[in-house]
Amino acid sequence: WSYSRLQSQPCRLMATPIEYVPVGFSFVEYTKGDPLGQVLATTSLLPFFIVFAMCTLFAVRRDFFTLAFLSGLLINEVINTALKKYIREPRPALSRRVNNEFGMPSSHSQFMFFFAAVYLLFVIVRLRPQGGSSLSHVVNSCFRVASGVVAVLSALVVAVSRHYLAYHSTAQVVVGSVLGAVLGASWFALVHKLGSPLFARMERWSICQALLLRDTTGVDDVVRVEYEAILAAKKPKSKAH
Repeated sequence: WSYSRLQSQPCRLMATPIEYVPVGFSFVEYTKGDPLGQVLATTSLLPFFIVFAMCTLFAVRRDFFTLAFLSGLLINEVINTALKKYIREPRPALSRRVNNEFGMPSSHSQFMFFFAAVYLLFVIVRLRPQGGSSLSHVVNSCFRVASGVVAVLSALVVAVSRHYLAYHSTAQVVVGSVLGAVLGASWFALVHKLGSPLFARMERWSICQALLLRDTTGVDDVVRVEYEAILAAKKPKSKAH
């Protein structure tokens, strides 16, 4: 019966087109034939790679700071969404967005500068080289500087891409960038100062011990400490063989 009814009403079905709505955060377009626009459109996807990388890092490391970092990124996005709905400033007239999302502040810019601020402070405060050879000290210092520069440049490129591709005005990009940097620095300070005693208590919870969650906020040069601990754990096995 239903099939016969559909055959008898073809015009009504054709007169009701299906409306498609893109996922706003990942919807990026650029002008055909513009290689710079293509590159910048690709960099706009960096927030997704960062979230995936952070989730993978937490799954491998199981430490509270990485979990706090991820939580901060989520809170940052919630703040951005709330501000957009409160300010209700439209995107530029040249924007090719097919939906009615607001543009103040730029979520991509805010996300990237939040990430860059937290990462920079982590490198400066938590990855201070301790001990080791002079060569190791130089290599680690160069890595800290290089990775910090890459984080900041990545944030700048993504922010520029949002304006170049006409998804945000200059003011929306600047406000998003400044707000992200301030929120990132504030979140790091909060986690670093208040998180350490809390994480130390949580580390002793049965559920956290079962999940192998650990607190590394009080460890200087955590990379070297973990490296030396792994080498020490492998020594008895080497002697046994």
